[in-house]
Amino acid sequence: MITVSGSHITMHSGDYGIPLLFRIIGGEFLPADKFRFTIDKGGVEILRRDFLYSDFEGDALMMTLSAEESQLLPPGRYKWCMTLIREDGTQQNTFVGPCTMEVIDCGA
Repeated sequence: MITVSGSHITMHSGDYGIPLLFRIIGGEFLPADKFRFTIDKGGVEILRRDFLYSDFEGDALMMTLSAEESQLLPPGRYKWCMTLIREDGTQQNTFVGPCTMEVIDCGA
């Protein structure tokens, strides 16, 4: 189970394949622009996913975690953010974050 309340994400340990919807509103984007989704714990990056602007449908991006990615997230508290990276590799803007995420041990 993955739930979103505002910008806080809660998921059960081991969950994967459940869609998360992100919307990027406003701005002028280039076809080669990347949107980088990161999750970190204590300032250490745990997970990074890059999406091209062409991966969006309008202003929306549907993302799912793979089983392998989910295994990188044991129970605990994390921070996540979504950042715009221009074609030349420069960080242009942080759209969302840092926001909170919690992975709960569901006793499986």
